Amino acid sequence: MGNINSLQANETLDRLKYTILRRAICYGNNEQKNYNRFDLERLSYEIEGKNLEELKLIHEKWIGY
Repeated sequence: MGNINSLQANETLDRLKYTILRRAICYGNNEQKNYNRFDLERLSYEIEGKNLEELKLIHEKWIGY
């Protein structure tokens, strides 16, 4: 059963990473944050290997809530 919980946790983290990138792209396109391609590339490296708490902080830093 531990493997199932681990897979679900990894899937949740992957969804959160996708959400952070998607929101950053939308904000950049709407010029609210004005992110360019290099900013988004830096963000993608920044979120790799992070846990849930670290991702929450990154989301707040980049998206603002």
